[in-house]
Amino acid sequence: MKHINSVIIAVLLAVNTPQLVQADRIDDLRQAVAEQPGNFEQVSELANFYIDHEDYVSAGKILKDYIAVDSLNARAYYLYGKVFDLSENIGQAMEYYKLSVKHDSTFWRSYRDLGLLYDIFSDYENMNSCLKNAITFAPAPESLYYNYGLSFDMLGETDSALFYYYGAMKFDSLDYQAFLNIGAIMAVQGKLDSARIFTEKSMGINPNSPEAFYNSGEILASLGIYEGAINNFQQSLALDTGFFGANKRIGEIYEIMGDSGMARIYFQEFLNTAPKIYVNDISEVKNKLEHYK
Repeated sequence: MKHINSVIIAVLLAVNTPQLVQADRIDDLRQAVAEQPGNFEQVSELANFYIDHEDYVSAGKILKDYIAVDSLNARAYYLYGKVFDLSENIGQAMEYYKLSVKHDSTFWRSYRDLGLLYDIFSDYENMNSCLKNAITFAPAPESLYYNYGLSFDMLGETDSALFYYYGAMKFDSLDYQAFLNIGAIMAVQGKLDSARIFTEKSMGINPNSPEAFYNSGEILASLGIYEGAINNFQQSLALDTGFFGANKRIGEIYEIMGDSGMARIYFQEFLNTAPKIYVNDISEVKNKLEHYK
């Protein structure tokens, strides 16, 4: 028993020792920053510690104090913007990311994060512009190819979108979103067999993606593989009830198959779950149900 206990104690000491060292380092940094608020290396190390531990108030305070001392440091503006970004203060985050690239037009991280914020507002032209700059200056630009491709996709520039999605796949063979989006483009272009291959590859990488199952349902329905389409639409709903449109699609497939009883069930479920803003779809389904009476 003594031997077992001594091993446990040794393990505990091995686990706790780095934490004690870190605590000492943080205490030293706090003191150093208090004494030298203009030392950016120390400020950034401490700010990143606070950010990692989601203490955004403390991180913001020391960065604000630093910027008061040095108002030309692009990295400081970036970190301050990141604090606002993680605090979901998007307007302030964008302001400080812009100040960052104003002071250093080659600072790729600010371009990247600013581009991702433009995505939230569906401002794909500015997203595209920012990511173009980020890719120009990033040491590993391939890591940005998916998002750059997405911006082209949303702008309707499918050739450029495909180029960067393929680049994203080459960089990361497990990028299921790139596979999924290529499949979606192929489906719109009527290349259903290719669309099916890319979509199923995406599902294989991430079997918990409701988007992939929904898209697969649409592709299989277009190919006339109705049972498979129904199964995939149902799976998308099982993974995320927000895919309420799958109920309508299942109802329509049952209509094609001549099963009005099952069609009614799924059409009614669609009406029960669809938000009222989907006026046209709701009206269409209500008319279908009227014809069944």
